[in-house]
Amino acid sequence: MLDLYEVIQRGGVIMAPIIFFSIAATYLIIKKWFYYNNIQKEAKSFTPELLKLVRSGDMDKAKAICKESQGLMSRIMAAGLKDSVSGSDDTERYIHEIVLDEMPYLEKSLSTIAIIATMLPMLGLLGTVTGMISTFNVISVHGTGDPNALAGGISEALITTEAGLITALPIMFFHNQLTSRFELIVSEMEKNIMKFLNIISAGNNSSGK
Repeated sequence: MLDLYEVIQRGGVIMAPIIFFSIAATYLIIKKWFYYNNIQKEAKSFTPELLKLVRSGDMDKAKAICKESQGLMSRIMAAGLKDSVSGSDDTERYIHEIVLDEMPYLEKSLSTIAIIATMLPMLGLLGTVTGMISTFNVISVHGTGDPNALAGGISEALITTEAGLITALPIMFFHNQLTSRFELIVSEMEKNIMKFLNIISAGNNSSGK
């Protein structure tokens, strides 16, 4: 049975970009996974405490825990607790600005991972084409009488196709998982922002009476 080095060697030059892009995608997936984990942990621990403080009117302590946390939700909520905020409309405007700033970071790398997952099978197909071209070149020079002479091109064609599919499938799976988590985070973020704005609005209405 061939070891990994022999498989890579027989796969030809196309194996280099397949390996490079699969490693790059793996790095991005792991990095994004931990990033989303941190956001979801913060949402579970920080947000309920902050909403409780805002509901009780303890704005100084609410600002203090926002400053301590430095997470996504703390940055968003801190925008609504600015001293310059004078009403619910200002609160919503400040929060909206921060959300627009944060969204690119939330989405960052998802499109890159998707592109790599699409590219890898195509690179495998390219390896198949180059392998078959090598085989036909051998046939044109030596004919079909020597199976060993044909084996190199056929091996390259099959190995690169297999490598492209094997690396693409898990990357596609984790991309879908990350996309689902992104959508869940955005949904939870919108829900918590709405709760925050409702509390601020209720406080402004009660103070205006």
